[in-house]
Amino acid sequence: MKQKWNLSLILLLVIISITTCEREVVEDRKVIVQVGSQELALEDLKDVIPQKQDELVTQEQIQNYIQRWIDNELIYQEALRLRMDESTELAKVLRRAEKEYLIDKLLDSLMTEHITIPEQEIINYYEMNKDNFIRGKTEIKALHILVPEIGEANSVRRRIIRGEEFDEVAREVSLDYKKKNRIELGYFSRDDVVPEIASSLFRWRVGSVTRPIKSEFGYHIFKIIDKKEPNTVKDYDEVRNEIIERLLAKRRDEMYKDFITSLKSKVEIKTNFDYLKTLYKDSMQDHTQLVSDSLK
Repeated sequence: MKQKWNLSLILLLVIISITTCEREVVEDRKVIVQVGSQELALEDLKDVIPQKQDELVTQEQIQNYIQRWIDNELIYQEALRLRMDESTELAKVLRRAEKEYLIDKLLDSLMTEHITIPEQEIINYYEMNKDNFIRGKTEIKALHILVPEIGEANSVRRRIIRGEEFDEVAREVSLDYKKKNRIELGYFSRDDVVPEIASSLFRWRVGSVTRPIKSEFGYHIFKIIDKKEPNTVKDYDEVRNEIIERLLAKRRDEMYKDFITSLKSKVEIKTNFDYLKTLYKDSMQDHTQLVSDSLK
C-alpha cells in the first residue's frame, strides 16, 4: 500500500514537475543534504528519482533515492581523490559513450521522420502475400465481460440471455472494460489465453454466450462472434497493422541505406585489408571481399 501524501510531498512533486534540466540558478536553494562541497537541493531530486515514477513516489522511496545519491557521491568523491578521473581508460569510455550517443541521436531523428503508407500499397501487399497470413490453429473472435464474483457472473449472463445487449452490459459491469476500455477481443487462439479459459471456451459455437469461466482474474463471460479454422487466410483487417509495420520497417531500412550512401559520397574511405591477415586462420579473400562490398 502506498503511504498517504503529506503536504511536503505534494509540494515536492510540484517542484519536480516544473523543474527543467537547464533551470536558472535559484537564490534560495533548498538544500536537502550536502556531501563535501556537493549539494542535493529540492529542485535536483528529479535527477535521482526515475522520471516514470515521480508521480507515484512515496516518502520511503524518496528517502531511498536520497540515500543512494549520498552513497554514490561518497564513492565518486573518493574516486576523484584517487585521481581515477585522469586515467586514459576513462577518456576512451567517454569518447565511446559520446560516439554511441550521437549515432543513436542522429539515427533516431532520421527514423522518426513521418512516413505515410498509402492504403492501396497495404492492400497490394496483402493480396500478394496471403500465404504469409495463414492460420496455424483455430481462432475465435469474441466479446468479453469480467466480473469478480460467481453470483454476479450468473446474473450478468441471464441479463444477456434475456435480450440485453452484450456491449451495454459490459460497459456497466465488466472490469476489463473499466480498466482497459475493452469488450471485443479480436481473433485469438488457445495459446493466447490462460489454460482454464482455453479448455472451455473453444467448445462453444458461434453466437453462444458462455457460462461463467473462472480464472485467477475472476469470472469471464464470452459471446462467440466468429470462428476460423486452421489453414484459412486471415482477413485484411486482422493483419493490416502488421502489414503497416512491415512496410514501415522496409522504408526505414531504405532510408538508412540511402543515408549511408549519401555520407559515403562526402567522405573519402581508405582501406588496407592486409593488416587483417593476422586475425584469421582461413582465407583472407572472402573476408576482404565482404568488407570491400560493404563500403560500396
